[in-house]
Amino acid sequence: MGRRAKTDSYRVGDVKLGRHKGFWIADFQAGEKRQRARLIEILPGEASGKKIPERARKALDQFADGRRAVIAQRQEYTFGQLWKLWQADREQDGKSNAIHKYNWVSLAPVFENRNPASAKADDYRNYAKARFALGRAPDTVHTELIRLRQCLKWAFDSNLIERAPLVWLPSAGRKRDRVLTPDEAKALLIAARSSDPHVNLFIILLFSTGGRHTAILDLEWSRIDFRRRVIDLEVDLPPDPMNKSWRKGRAEMVMTQIAYDVLLVAHDARSPSGFVVEHGGARLTTCRDGFRAACERAGLGWYVEDGKGGKRFKTDVTPHTIRHTIASWADDENVDVKEIAQLLGHEDERTTRLTYIHARPEKTATAAAMIDKRLAALPNLIDETRNKECSEAEVVPSPVKSTKPETDTIGIIEGE
Repeated sequence: MGRRAKTDSYRVGDVKLGRHKGFWIADFQAGEKRQRARLIEILPGEASGKKIPERARKALDQFADGRRAVIAQRQEYTFGQLWKLWQADREQDGKSNAIHKYNWVSLAPVFENRNPASAKADDYRNYAKARFALGRAPDTVHTELIRLRQCLKWAFDSNLIERAPLVWLPSAGRKRDRVLTPDEAKALLIAARSSDPHVNLFIILLFSTGGRHTAILDLEWSRIDFRRRVIDLEVDLPPDPMNKSWRKGRAEMVMTQIAYDVLLVAHDARSPSGFVVEHGGARLTTCRDGFRAACERAGLGWYVEDGKGGKRFKTDVTPHTIRHTIASWADDENVDVKEIAQLLGHEDERTTRLTYIHARPEKTATAAAMIDKRLAALPNLIDETRNKECSEAEVVPSPVKSTKPETDTIGIIEGE
C-alpha cells in the first residue's frame, strides 16, 4: 500500500498558512497565545487539494508584511506617546483627564521616553521607592502606577502594542477610613473662618451637604432656593449618547442653618460667574491649597522633613474625608441608611454602608458588654486562673542583684 502524498505547507517567518471553517487562515503566536486570522475563502476546488494555491500564498505574504509593519510600529511607541493617545481617546468620550494630568507630572520624568516592552519590574519598584523617599503616601504612588497600567491595557486593546506588560504595584496602604471627631470638625471650621471667604464657604458647604468637592465647586446660584431652603447639587445636563463619562450621583437637600447664613452673605457679594464658590469673579476648579492651609491651622496633620533643611505639612484629611464623616455621624445618630444614601447621592445603599459608614471602637461597646456577661458566668475558672498565677509567682526565684553601682541605676531612672 503506497504512502499518502504529503500536503504542502507554507509559512512566512512565524506566520503559518492553515485552513479553518472554509477559510485560508494565518496562524501565529501573539504573546503567550496562538491566534488565527482569516485571509480568504477556500474555493471548492481547493478544499481537497494537496497543493496550496498561489492566491493563498499571496494572501499570507500580504498579512505577514502587514504584521511586520505593525510590530515595528508597536516597538517604537513610548510611554509618553501612548499616554497622549489614551488621553485623547478619553476626551473623545467626554471623560475628564484632570487627575491624570497630575499623575503624569510625576510619571513623565521616569517613563515618558521609555519603551513599555523594555520596562522591568525593578523600574516600577525604583519609581515607587523614589516617590516614597519624597514622602508620598502609599495610595498616591499606587494610584499613579495604576494609571500607567490602565494606559497600557488601553493600548493593548487598541492594538497599539502586542501585549500589555506587567506593571509592578506597591501596596495601596491602609484603606482611607478617616472620620473627623466633633472637636476636629470644630477646629477645621474655626480655621476656615480665618481663610479667604471662598475657602470658608467651600468648607461649610462640605459639612452642610456631605457633597463631593467637585459637586460643591460646580454649584451655581440658580440651584440655591432660599425660599424652600434647598440646595440642589444635581447638574441638569442634556443627554448625550456619545458621552461615556459617568457623572456620579448628586443630591438635593435641605439647607442647614449654618449653610443658610453663610450663603445669604455670599449671595449679596456674588459675581457674574454664577458659581457659588468663586474667587476673583471666576469659577474655581480646585480648592486644594486653601483646604490644606485650613487643616494646617486646625492642627489636623503633621510635619515632615522636605529634604532641603525645612519641613513640609502633611495631612490625612481631604475634602472627601468630610463626606465620610457626615455619613458616619448620621449612622451614629441612627439615621436610616436609605436617607444617608439619598444625602450622599448613592443609587445603591450598599455603597453607603460598605464604603462611607465607618465603624469605630465605641461601636463595639455592646459586644464588649456581652463578652463580660458571658465571662461572668465562669467565676470559678477565672478564680482558678488567678490562683495559679499567684502560686507561680511565689516560686519564682529572686532576681540576681545587679553588679552595677546603685548610683548608675538611679542615674538611669532620673534620666528617663
